[in-house]
Amino acid sequence: MTTHTFEALWVEYEPIVHTVAYEYGNKGHRFGADTEDFRQEFIAWMLDNEDWLAGKREEIEDPEEFGKFLARCLRNEGADYMVDIRDQAGGQPRRGAYWYTTNELKFLLPNMFDPEKWHEPPQSDGGGRGRGIPSEGGNWIATLADVASAFEKLNADDQDLLRKFHEYGYRNKDMAEADGITEASMSYRHSAVLKRLLKHLGGPKPRHMRPDDKYDPWRGRHAVSNSQARAMTASYYDGES
Repeated sequence: MTTHTFEALWVEYEPIVHTVAYEYGNKGHRFGADTEDFRQEFIAWMLDNEDWLAGKREEIEDPEEFGKFLARCLRNEGADYMVDIRDQAGGQPRRGAYWYTTNELKFLLPNMFDPEKWHEPPQSDGGGRGRGIPSEGGNWIATLADVASAFEKLNADDQDLLRKFHEYGYRNKDMAEADGITEASMSYRHSAVLKRLLKHLGGPKPRHMRPDDKYDPWRGRHAVSNSQARAMTASYYDGES
């Protein structure tokens, strides 16, 4: 039986490590990190997890499948490291990272489109944690500014659709009839645009591991919002901690 030490794994899978490091090095360049930084981070991670990786290599007998598994693990580690270097560059504490949801965006967009609402933060119900309230006080403005900045990155068609739904109050049925498509198709289109907006805000919150699938332990890791105001807003959302 082959002994899958770090050295053995490195000889077999160094090209994958370099490829993923190059991928994240390009993304991290604006934060002062390069391919070599990520390569060293991946090596350190592999050394720290040598026994676990060796066991996984025994479990996943197909070399190609293990290579895919390792690449997913490295991308997860790369995304994690990206948060750290971004925070170091911007001065935002990691614990302040915040992820939006599409439901929150549906609540925020009508307020973002109304200039008067920027100065009328929602109030919580009795001093406790608010029901669906994204922010209070100065952070309400920071929140809407964050969403407005992401909105400006959408193309004209996406902006027009969101305005019709969330500024002008068009119903799904009205939009579908105007475009000559089914309501289901319009609903899908609306959801797709919200997801594109969410992507500009850092993407959805990372999900938990999947122990039921040995070849796909990660459901995905994503970058988080750049807004430093997120550190103060997270506690106002139900179900998000």
